[in-house]
Amino acid sequence: MALPGPLPLEGFLPSGLVPMPMEVEKDLVQELIQRLKALELQTQEQASQTSEIRQSLLQKEQQLDRLTRHFGELERQVRQGVHSFSVAHYNILAGYLGKNTQPWFLYGADVDEATRALITKRFYLRCPETGQLLNKGWPKYVEGLLGRSQVKAVEDYDLQHFDWKARRRKLLDVIRRLDADILSLVELDDFSSFAEELSGPPLYYRGIWGKRPRQTSYDGCAVFWRDTQFRLVDSFHMDFYGGRDPSTGRNRPADRSCVAVLLSRRPKAAGRFPVDEPTPEEEDSETLLQPLIVISTHLARCSNLQGPAEGEPRADTMARVRQAAQLVRRVSEFAVQHGVLESAAVVLMGDMNTRDLGKIRGIARVVFQLTRAPHPFLWNALEVPTGPTTVTEARRARIDVVMYQPTLLRLVDAQQVPSLPPGGRIPNSDHPSDHFPVRAVLCAKQDHWRIRDNAKEWFACVFGDSPVLTLNRADLRSAFAFFDHDHCGRISRCNLRDSLLELGTELPSHEADLLFDCLGKTSLSLDDFVAVYESQLGASRLRIVNDLKKAFAFFDIDGNGRLSLSELRDVLESCLPQALDQDSLQALFQRCIAASPTLSQDVAALEVVDPPDISIEDFVKACCHEDAGQLIGSVLRNAVGESIQQMQERRRVLLGRRVVATSATNARPTHPTARTSRAALVSPRIPRLMSPHRQSVLIPLARAVLVFSALSAGRRAPWQASPSGRLPPLALRRVHVWRAASRPGVPLVRVL
Repeated sequence: MALPGPLPLEGFLPSGLVPMPMEVEKDLVQELIQRLKALELQTQEQASQTSEIRQSLLQKEQQLDRLTRHFGELERQVRQGVHSFSVAHYNILAGYLGKNTQPWFLYGADVDEATRALITKRFYLRCPETGQLLNKGWPKYVEGLLGRSQVKAVEDYDLQHFDWKARRRKLLDVIRRLDADILSLVELDDFSSFAEELSGPPLYYRGIWGKRPRQTSYDGCAVFWRDTQFRLVDSFHMDFYGGRDPSTGRNRPADRSCVAVLLSRRPKAAGRFPVDEPTPEEEDSETLLQPLIVISTHLARCSNLQGPAEGEPRADTMARVRQAAQLVRRVSEFAVQHGVLESAAVVLMGDMNTRDLGKIRGIARVVFQLTRAPHPFLWNALEVPTGPTTVTEARRARIDVVMYQPTLLRLVDAQQVPSLPPGGRIPNSDHPSDHFPVRAVLCAKQDHWRIRDNAKEWFACVFGDSPVLTLNRADLRSAFAFFDHDHCGRISRCNLRDSLLELGTELPSHEADLLFDCLGKTSLSLDDFVAVYESQLGASRLRIVNDLKKAFAFFDIDGNGRLSLSELRDVLESCLPQALDQDSLQALFQRCIAASPTLSQDVAALEVVDPPDISIEDFVKACCHEDAGQLIGSVLRNAVGESIQQMQERRRVLLGRRVVATSATNARPTHPTARTSRAALVSPRIPRLMSPHRQSVLIPLARAVLVFSALSAGRRAPWQASPSGRLPPLALRRVHVWRAASRPGVPLVRVL
């Protein structure tokens, strides 16, 4: 079939139009093509400009975000201080655990204590053969104990205040209001979602999380830090050993854990914002600025937080001690691994599930005397003061704590936990968890102020009587450097007096000189400085004494006030996360016997297999001495060390005696016998530094200073009674000094 030819244009063109020549048509098409190409190039240029504008806007947006973060940091620094940072701890009540149907909640049902105890017993009741729960599932374990109206009230309250979606939103709002630089969260079972929500403005958090080891537990502990303030150096997550079940002889499954991070402050270099991304050199740098170890943990649950603290079950306490010992030992290893044992401050935050944390600390200190792995944090940790942190119908207790190391950190502020009206309980419409958050502002002590504080603690220990913080070897070296003004390696009398003036202390120069006179030296070396401190650091001076007394009461199973070796062994075998070293235990008990003024006389008591029982005084004294020895370190045993041992012998005789101001009936009372006079006029202050071979020097000095100071000022002589029948405090103190320096058997009046 033949194709049709070209159609004539006459039938298609309007009348009066003439067809365009082919040459003209080609020119028009060519012109249109060129215009289209030009238009395409113009569109490409505009697209490129649009892309550049978008890129510029993105850069401006990022710059604006950095500026916002920068001004936020400046605002925080103005509010808190340049070297300060805020910490917060919050038990958020995990989503899978937050049910009002749990026995410890049951809000709305008005359950009495007896009924709640029966419900709790049913809730945990297991089959002896299979170990499975017999009353699993609501409301099976409350059948016959709660009525229908009570069950409905519990379910209604659960829908209103325990719904996870609503609580999650409120929890994030609470965290944003806390605005902490470092945050500890426990019972967190939605880490990825929380981390995403908190990574943006205004918090810019980074964090790590560790799940509880039990398969049926979906929550864990987390530490978040503001990335604009800190960078992560290293971290660890540890599951606590569950201990051995005495009934079966098998290890209990682990159920608790902790996470810890080593943080370094971001450098605030001139000319760049502190919130800029760190350079590769900074990330790879081994120099740590104000290193900080932060720990988040959740210890074993206590089955009785409603009664008195002494009523907490022993098994629960042993479990928490075992976990605390593992935690501190791992932190010690972690700090040694990074070389920051003495420089990195420790902040411990968590739900301790106990109201008597001192008992846990005291037992842990005894444990560490056996394991020989102490960390300075264990001796000096202080708690941020708060009120009750958990309030439900079953309990009202302070179990959430923030603990810090006072030798390296200073507490600036502590946020008070909210108070509830009588009968109030949480969670409710305002508080989305059954715990209140704990927030505090801490300040890293700068070198100069830390050294000053160490010097004050040394002075308070040597010349004072109040409990002091325990200084380790590094702290003592820094305190020595404070007194050693000319950095010659020795402290002269002039150095000591000038340093005391700088510290703002009021100590007469002649009393400061007594230190040198007692030692028989004109200046003090570092070994002398440490030895004097160690000689004064005894059971009556450490702040850990109360913790050790609580530990003694826990070890004393029969409650007779004395501790046997078998009692100590039984408790420690249950508390230690590893096998008990019997030799170390025997050595610890022998130290307690040696600390006793009565038992130490019986040499046979140190050699028998079943040694005699010890008292609480012997236990505390031995533990304190061993703690100080481990913390301070060994001192070079030269002539100074021998003289310090002589001072310790004299102090052991004077320890425990009290200053008794005797009433005088006339202007010059007659003194009793030498024995009675010494018991009544012993000073707990300077006489500890007395050495018998220096008494011949002190007696003339006593006569001159005491008589001259009394007569030149026109005051009574110190041996004259005041109108109230008591000696003036300053005079009494000096009488004690000179009386202690006198020869035995010679009354004070004859010496003067």
